[in-house]
Amino acid sequence: MKKLVGSLVASALFLSLTAGAVSADSNVHTLPTVPPVSSENVITPFGAYAPGSNASTHNISTSNYNYQVSEVGAQVYTDKWLTGSSTMKVTVTNVKNVGETPGKLSGVNVAIFNEKNRQVIIGNIDLTRSSSVSFSGLNSSDKYYVEFSVPRSGLKWAFNGAISK
Repeated sequence: MKKLVGSLVASALFLSLTAGAVSADSNVHTLPTVPPVSSENVITPFGAYAPGSNASTHNISTSNYNYQVSEVGAQVYTDKWLTGSSTMKVTVTNVKNVGETPGKLSGVNVAIFNEKNRQVIIGNIDLTRSSSVSFSGLNSSDKYYVEFSVPRSGLKWAFNGAISK
């Protein structure tokens, strides 16, 4: 009988210690769906407007222009002028539906505009086949910005990526 009582006391003590350990850290840590901007090389496009004439430039022959889009339902633009290369590779990764309506994004249109706000070239990233599109024939001394556009379906998308030479 003493062994039975001893076993019950030991079991009760073990359970109370375990329950205390679990309840001590019962907070739920919610991680953001979009990674935070963690370095000066990660640049977030600002949204509905192309860069103005006073916007700064980013030389893509020196370093990639890394970006993240937290939500887009139509189009979004880079916040800086891109320069320094006659070629440009635009990569889109980590595409997520961040709206309330379920759906899937099959492609992202990528257009390059010059300082006169004229579209120079456009391409499409078919996300079922690739995650990037490459452009050539640009003037490395000219300034350009990139427009990302998705179908106007009422769906909202988040993605990130890089623009490189």
